[in-house]
Amino acid sequence: MIQENEVTTDRFVTFIDILGFQNLVDNNTHEQVLKKLENLKQSLDEIDKREKQDLKTWIFSDSILIISKNDTYSAADSILINTSKVVERSLQLGLLVKGAIAQGKFTVDFKKSIFFGKPLINAYLMQEELKLSSIVLHHSFEDKILSFPDSVKLNGAGRCFEYLTPMKLGSVNHLHLNWLEYNILYSLKEKDQKNKVIDHYIKKIREIYLTVSGYSRVYIDNTLSFFEECRKKSINK
Repeated sequence: MIQENEVTTDRFVTFIDILGFQNLVDNNTHEQVLKKLENLKQSLDEIDKREKQDLKTWIFSDSILIISKNDTYSAADSILINTSKVVERSLQLGLLVKGAIAQGKFTVDFKKSIFFGKPLINAYLMQEELKLSSIVLHHSFEDKILSFPDSVKLNGAGRCFEYLTPMKLGSVNHLHLNWLEYNILYSLKEKDQKNKVIDHYIKKIREIYLTVSGYSRVYIDNTLSFFEECRKKSINK
């Protein structure tokens, strides 16, 4: 795990925002929201406890943070797969999330409860621009993983792909985490199996239509389009 004496070093940071959190609180009982967050926290605790996992997670209100011990190849693969697990678990609970992964110098001081650095700021600002449920790779993270000799194992085979991304000021090409491929589809051989899994999660997303109206549905429509691109990348790889 992340050691207390490794206070400031280069790390990977994932920042995830739970979409529609106010709507979730307004339209559910306090106990229902608490149960969802407890279930999500359980998944984060599993990441923290997993053997040889050099990551630390936090959940506070509608935000989730995942921080790596360093910025090695192993740490990159670890934060990608575990970010994928968090996105998958969130959707199973009926929660749409969006986020970003960044790299850079970051301070984690457990004794003083100090956590700060550019990666967190960059990841937060990046996800703020997104108008869909996805995990986008900040250029600092993208540049770092492309410097690894085996970078194709991290961003190849449909696990990450460039996508014309709807953002607040227009659409821009960015590299996205294909969390379905990274977490589930890579182990499936048959196209029918993959399509069945993808359709399951599309159904989960469509169910959220009944909980929101107006502008909020833009995120759902954009996410459904993104899922179809995930389907192409995973099945036609």
